[in-house]
Amino acid sequence: FKLIATVNLPKLVEVSNLTLEIHLPDNVQYIDFSSGNVICDIIKEPSTREPGDSLILHIDKLKGDLTTEDVKIELSAFIRKPERSIDSLRSYSLTAIFKVKAIINNDTKVSKETYYNFSAVLYRIVETYSLSEDRGPKGISPLDILEFEIRVDVSDFIRTPINNITQILSDGLNFVGEYIPILRINQRGSLNSLSLVPDKDFTITPRDNKGNLKITFYVSKALARVTEGEGNIVGGLYDLIVRDGYKYTPPYNTSGYGYGKTYLVIKFKAKIGETYFRNKLGNEYIVSNDILKCKVILDLKLYKDSHLTVIKLPENDIEVHATKTNLLIPGKDVTIAVKFRLPLGRSEKVKLTLKLPKPILLVNYSKGVKPFRNNTLSLYRGGGNPPSGYWSIGVYDTLFSRLGVIPRLISLEKRNELILYYGDIQANITSELIGEVYFTLKATDFPYILPKTMLIAELSYENSYRQLFVKRGALEFKVINPLLSVSKRIVNRGEFYPDAGDTVRFKAEIINRGEAPAYDVVLNLVLDTCSRKDTLSICSMPYLANLTGLRIFFLNGTEIPISYNITYSELTYEGRTYRAPTLLSIDLKRPINPGESIILEYNLTLGSEIAPAQRMVDILQIKSYSSIPGGDNLIDPQDPPTRSNVLLTKKITCNKTLVSSDEGTEGSYLTIGEEALIRASIRLPEGFIGAGKLRIIESIPPGMTYVKESLRVYFRGIKPIPWRIEAPWEILGSPSPGDSFEIVFDEAIRVPPDNDPANDPEIVILYKIRVADIKENYELGADFIREVTGRTDITVYETYEPCVAQKFYVVRPQLLVKKVFEPEKAYPGQRVNVSITITNIGSSPAFETEVTDVLDATIFDLKSFTLISEPSIFNYTYSMDGRLIISGNLGPGDKDQLKFSIKTLKEASAPQTLSNLLTIKYTTLKGVIAREATLTGQEVALFKLATCNPNIRLYASANATMVREG
Repeated sequence: FKLIATVNLPKLVEVSNLTLEIHLPDNVQYIDFSSGNVICDIIKEPSTREPGDSLILHIDKLKGDLTTEDVKIELSAFIRKPERSIDSLRSYSLTAIFKVKAIINNDTKVSKETYYNFSAVLYRIVETYSLSEDRGPKGISPLDILEFEIRVDVSDFIRTPINNITQILSDGLNFVGEYIPILRINQRGSLNSLSLVPDKDFTITPRDNKGNLKITFYVSKALARVTEGEGNIVGGLYDLIVRDGYKYTPPYNTSGYGYGKTYLVIKFKAKIGETYFRNKLGNEYIVSNDILKCKVILDLKLYKDSHLTVIKLPENDIEVHATKTNLLIPGKDVTIAVKFRLPLGRSEKVKLTLKLPKPILLVNYSKGVKPFRNNTLSLYRGGGNPPSGYWSIGVYDTLFSRLGVIPRLISLEKRNELILYYGDIQANITSELIGEVYFTLKATDFPYILPKTMLIAELSYENSYRQLFVKRGALEFKVINPLLSVSKRIVNRGEFYPDAGDTVRFKAEIINRGEAPAYDVVLNLVLDTCSRKDTLSICSMPYLANLTGLRIFFLNGTEIPISYNITYSELTYEGRTYRAPTLLSIDLKRPINPGESIILEYNLTLGSEIAPAQRMVDILQIKSYSSIPGGDNLIDPQDPPTRSNVLLTKKITCNKTLVSSDEGTEGSYLTIGEEALIRASIRLPEGFIGAGKLRIIESIPPGMTYVKESLRVYFRGIKPIPWRIEAPWEILGSPSPGDSFEIVFDEAIRVPPDNDPANDPEIVILYKIRVADIKENYELGADFIREVTGRTDITVYETYEPCVAQKFYVVRPQLLVKKVFEPEKAYPGQRVNVSITITNIGSSPAFETEVTDVLDATIFDLKSFTLISEPSIFNYTYSMDGRLIISGNLGPGDKDQLKFSIKTLKEASAPQTLSNLLTIKYTTLKGVIAREATLTGQEVALFKLATCNPNIRLYASANATMVREG
């Protein structure tokens, strides 16, 4: 026997380092193997003299594709005859193990192990064969005579009693009456003949009288069936032969294998009945899909074996194809051919259904084509390819030529199906029946793009039990469509922000990427006017009003004839009514062929009342086109091919600067309490701004206060426009730090176009701010420069535009105090020198500075205070309670120092650490402002001084370790 290992290769990938292992069972001996066209290396090959072992093969590299066959390895082997004697027949299980390893695409490692289990007997005891030759496509039909052969292997078991051999024929099979089966025994040259009557036992006694071979034959119920006009059929055994036969010698003359075999051979013939019963009353016909069985059971005392031969009657078959091409071209005819086969016998309710693909092939397509009707009037007698809306019977239609069967046509418009109903067909002739039908349909101008579609043909029929059988065939069509796409861009170079009077140039390209011409092409140029309802006219009115330079041409420059129409709308805004164009529709007077491109160019000039920062969208849509002239639109109106360009008009620009300060601080640095003049310059583009639509928002930074009555507004390049201020202090009475205010222009602003950006008009805003005393505590080391920002924001209509922010810095003082003791360690009653240094490391003066030092009365003799050097900038006072106060003003970068000496107390009895607390106070403002907003920044410095007491120790020592007495 052969073990076949099949490795399924994944498609379109590379398989490398494929290793296949086949492990044989212990009692199976290897013969050889075949790998077909696959070149492989043998890693290990089993012995041909010993059973078991493994075959290991290696394949370096394989490339899977759609046509590559799988790797198939065929291994030949046999089961060794056991060494011991056989007392009884037995079966047992064998397991072959298949292992495969491989690498996929140099990355993924795969490994799989498969166990193949099969049963083995020491010998194949009984086998049945159908000796009937293949009848071709006709297959097996009623009244055919079939010949069967049964072989029983009795080589080494002639002494084993055989209880019975039962031959069972399925319903529909009968023994052929003219055959009177006889039993012949041929054992080593001797011949015995005898007759055998069904249901009788017989015993064969061999010459050597070593044992009995008892065979009992039971006639199945099927043999008792009655074939009309023939009466009872006798049955039995024919040509029962016991002979030597079949000897096989494997390679290497393997011992224990290859010996003569003795068979019982039973041959008989049976006829397929025309009618027979199936467990119910009435004559039932053999139809396609029936299965006839011949089963032999050999029942021995110790072993039971059987074998089944199945004969399957041919099924109905169907195929469908297009006679010329499977391309569906709009407006063109396509002929579908359907061919089906019926086997002999009876087929009931035969029906052929064509399920046509919507909406490409329609049974009621009425554009100049006669639709199918529910009758046979559309039968075209000419055959071949009938005209549109007709069907015909093919020249090979034996249903029509032999039986005269013409189907009835049924047209189902809602389901878009054509049905040919044949009814019941009974055939008792010698060859199969063929039905052949041709339909010609015209492809519609389908309303959407569809690359492929499918036509389904169904052949349905029933057998006598009302069991339904359906066979299907399919025909795939490739749909030939036009397919238009559009691209579009603004031709003006660079960052283009137009204003009133500017011209915008557009260029678009429409390409037919399909395989059929596009007819009746209509383009729409649409303006997405605005997202703001109150400015609808501002957006749309100036946009399409000045359309110039409209051209449509091929790439070679040949212009295409067109017609176009502009749709206008009446819009009222600011008390004025505008007749604004909102849509331009262009009709092409020529189709666009497959692969062709057309170019569309046009210019749009913006009107005088365009708004600043106006967002407009210029949209080019392919509104419609068809696959045939005058056909249906291929465009989904909810999703047309669209390309758009966003156009943003020139914005209002703004520049903000710090002009001056009363303290004269350099650059953009302001000190606490300083006033500064802010200048904001707003430049207006050409166009129109409605009344109340321009608002300028000035944000005062935190810590800054607007100086009341300081606001001034000037106009350059346009006449003055009335304005008003909206601010919190208009209600509260006085500004607060961080307040914001708005400047509102209640009249419309018109800037006529002159195409010179240098002449854009300007609105200048001047106002003062004062730096407040910023109420924050700053510890030593903190950042003393703080950046603040004053913003100018502009709203025009509902568009928000931030201005360039003015950044400047607020500077403040920062004091550093240092206290030093000399020496750091003092004895009781010792005088200590002390220095206090004060430095302003900030960028502005520290006013009303006060540094307080409180001396510790538990450590120092407060009356011993002696001044060494007084400060040059500060004043100082000392009181007998130990309080030292240093006060005055200190400018940025200034430094001052005070030195004094003081004694420690004599009563100090133990080492201790003194702690001195310095309190620092100063303000960032002076004069009245300081009293109004005084905040003291407190900075703490910690100093330590250790006092010392005497500590006497007594040491004694000898200068020798041993001395003499005296």
